[in-house]
Amino acid sequence: MRLKPWLYPLIGILAFAILSLPSVAPLLSSPFPASPTPVWRPPPAGNEGQLLFVTTDLPGQTIRSLATETDGTIRHTASPVVAGVEGFIPPGYAITALSGSPNGRWASVQIDSEASAHTLILDLSTAQVRPAEPEPGQNSIFLGWTPDGNSLILRVDPVWSDQIVVVNLLNGTAERLDTPPYTWDAAISPSGEHILAAVTRGRWKGGELWLMNRDDTPKQLLVQEPKHFITYPRWSPYGDRFAYILMPDTDVRFSVGQLWLADAHHPENRRMVAEADAGHGFPPVWSPDGKTVAFVVRENPDNPEADISGQALESNIYLLDGQTGAVRQLTHFRGTRVDRIAWSPNGTLLAFRTIVGGISDIWVADVFTGEMRPIIQGLNADFPIWLPASQKGVEQ
Repeated sequence: MRLKPWLYPLIGILAFAILSLPSVAPLLSSPFPASPTPVWRPPPAGNEGQLLFVTTDLPGQTIRSLATETDGTIRHTASPVVAGVEGFIPPGYAITALSGSPNGRWASVQIDSEASAHTLILDLSTAQVRPAEPEPGQNSIFLGWTPDGNSLILRVDPVWSDQIVVVNLLNGTAERLDTPPYTWDAAISPSGEHILAAVTRGRWKGGELWLMNRDDTPKQLLVQEPKHFITYPRWSPYGDRFAYILMPDTDVRFSVGQLWLADAHHPENRRMVAEADAGHGFPPVWSPDGKTVAFVVRENPDNPEADISGQALESNIYLLDGQTGAVRQLTHFRGTRVDRIAWSPNGTLLAFRTIVGGISDIWVADVFTGEMRPIIQGLNADFPIWLPASQKGVEQ
């Protein structure tokens, strides 16, 4: 069976299940000083960029593009960016994830087979595709982007190693991060100076969340969870807070987890804010202005079939107000799998995928009014990513 995104953390967990290390540094607070409050400037009206997604048909998979306006209006017919099997996907592989760079120039393309996983880079200015790994033949899992959007973070040889590297797409250089042993996920802060590292030493050993700088200063253990894995740490766009999901350390394949929110300057000030889906690979997603977190909630937690089969998941998207902690439901589907969250560049819309009866479509929802409508139907569409036509600005 082809590797699935939800398996990525568990592959590393199982690989190190027989290993253990003594506990390390104690919980520390105020790891770095507060920075000036930034002012978010949304992109200009009528300049929402493009929505990329993957379609699957008999010839293979195709990455397509739609030009969009601020109200979600589609101005052009979907056009292929790069053809599928005839273009760049090797035989036996399939696209399992897309991610757009913050500057809108690049898209990472995760491709998996039954035995390996690789990351490709699509240059959207030229439609050229190339491997992202620093060494030929390496396996890799895409973890995220650097703030400028010109470098990406990879976990290389994920089953047998915990190497986390930053690959510069402009010059091809690679920097190995000095993350703690058994790190399987990492996220770089918007300033580029700090790193959150999620660590696990194996099944039944729980998880840890570490904070480190990109220099040689000591690492700090922020969170230690003996009965949970810490998954998908995500910085807010301005680095003042971060969110993550706790996944129970049990034999349940797909479970109900917890969404947590923490103050980056005082990480001891953290709280569980809502239940969230765990195990399927859906991270919390910050809005561009840093005020809201969108996340997936499982709506059928009492269905045992949904504990073992991803096809049985019924879910919706919820929104967390990062200031007040208030949570509200955005989508209201029944008997539907709803996932793959992508914010529009100006933060007014969410694109997402729905699956009903095995049919995969892409919808758009207005985050203020709750109005929803399908925009891609009948193409078996998946993996929406919303790329800005012009990079948003931040004033310090």
